[in-house]
Amino acid sequence: MRRKINKNSIIIIIIIALFTLSSYSFDQLVIRSEDKIRNLQIKLENTNTEIDNYNSIDSQLMSLSDLSLNEYTHLKRSNKYWLKSIIINTDHKKSYLLKNKNIQKFSKELDINLVYLRFSQHMYDTYLAINIIKNKYADIYWWNSKIFKDEVFVVNASDIFDSIKHELKNKEIDFYVDVAMPDTRDKIIKNITLEDWYDLYKFGHSLINELTKYTAYIEMDQNKIEKYLDKSEQIREETIEKISKTSTNKNYYILASIISQIFSLLFLLILFRFLIKE
Repeated sequence: MRRKINKNSIIIIIIIALFTLSSYSFDQLVIRSEDKIRNLQIKLENTNTEIDNYNSIDSQLMSLSDLSLNEYTHLKRSNKYWLKSIIINTDHKKSYLLKNKNIQKFSKELDINLVYLRFSQHMYDTYLAINIIKNKYADIYWWNSKIFKDEVFVVNASDIFDSIKHELKNKEIDFYVDVAMPDTRDKIIKNITLEDWYDLYKFGHSLINELTKYTAYIEMDQNKIEKYLDKSEQIREETIEKISKTSTNKNYYILASIISQIFSLLFLLILFRFLIKE
């Protein structure tokens, strides 16, 4: 005999349906929350990678700035030292540069050719330092071309030479290169004059001073990196906060789904009880 469903049973069925739908809805919210957390975690990992990259670039720029300042200090001192060494160990009776100063030769036993070689090596070290710093700076720009879109600053020896050429007696740029190169300097040193050494000093002085410009350009790049770093760190904090909030909401959704299931089962048992009694 078929039992008739009374009004109370219908109400209970509707309640069961509502709690079942509620449980399903909260389960969907849990799934969406998990997807959102997953996406936020990916964003957080990418942001952390960006921050590590910015810190690495900043460290490279700082090291390059220190290198340029150290080379500037060392080469500046050496440039003056070797010129003075040549001056005080030269027979100025044969010189047109300082013959009016009545400077006496410091030591008759010193091999002046050794001093010439040291000054020549100093010029080589100057060119080498400029090239090393130039290449390191260019590498930073090349590896991070998405960040540094402008042209990298470069010390151009030819441009510097042209800017002081009017102050030099020897106006052949090849001389300033050949006198520093190990395979050509020995021959040139034999015929070099004090005026030539003074020209080398002035050219070296101008080149070395250009190293300070790297510090200024590097500082501007560091300021740019710091802005990117601050922005990324802010994004990271916001992302962590969103992950925390979403995780909390997910836990609430899970709890709400469990409670809905419990009530759904509870009313289902009540329904069975009514049906059994009838």
